[in-house]
Amino acid sequence: VDYAENRYRDRGELRYCLRSIAAHAPWIRRVFLVTDDQTPPWLATDHPRITVVDHRELFADPAHPAVFNSHAIESRLHHIPGLAEHFLYFNDDIFLGRPQRPQNYFLSSGLPKVFHDQRAVAPGAPDTDSGDDVFTASQKATRHAVEQAVGRTYPHILAHTPYPLSRSLFAHVEERLPGRLTGISRSVFRSADDLAPVTLASHLALADGRAVEGELDHAYVSTGRTEEIERLPVLAAERRSDAFCLADDDAGTGLSPQEQQRAVAAFLEAYFPVPSPYER
Repeated sequence: VDYAENRYRDRGELRYCLRSIAAHAPWIRRVFLVTDDQTPPWLATDHPRITVVDHRELFADPAHPAVFNSHAIESRLHHIPGLAEHFLYFNDDIFLGRPQRPQNYFLSSGLPKVFHDQRAVAPGAPDTDSGDDVFTASQKATRHAVEQAVGRTYPHILAHTPYPLSRSLFAHVEERLPGRLTGISRSVFRSADDLAPVTLASHLALADGRAVEGELDHAYVSTGRTEEIERLPVLAAERRSDAFCLADDDAGTGLSPQEQQRAVAAFLEAYFPVPSPYER
């Protein structure tokens, strides 16, 4: 089970994620904010284009316990009431860096694009005893599930960008691998046994011609590392990335959480100074 503090720490990213969407993707019609029965005090909940969804609403059983596992929530995204067939899934540490078009994420036919990172997951089965962290173990398990289902191997992880998805892709997973999404949804805590639903849906779709490989200029900044934080001024000055991720990472050296907080807050306010319509 992953109890790392950085998985639950709030550095104010959500406000700036929404600012980036409002500034660079005004064609997005609605925003669904999935939370653990929480609403930021600054959020304009009466805005007609934003809906706060308690993640318990996504589960078929109203008595389903609260979950602390993003994989469980991801396995139920397609059950959000009112969600369009085609949608972009953001984590709150992902931001749009410059103006975007729908064609960056979907073909005119509606097929989603899948963006891969350069990093590949090491071959072999998940093995936490030999050093696999929870993320690596779940990626290995997901790769193996896809290999068994379609006989193809996708070694690279998905890039940390907005994820182009559709409700049909998740229905396709349920058809291809009956019961697997339900099993993931029952995992209250993130663990090495999880499958990663977005990776699973994307790679099954690629294998079956329901998605295509795509490219998106993106940046990944591990904010626990001094040398990574030093990239932020260049990122802000050049603004060449379609999207970027500011990963809350305690694995690096040189910066305390407080120092990370100050650096990230200053960068985001400089990059996205204009409030979004979703703020009070």
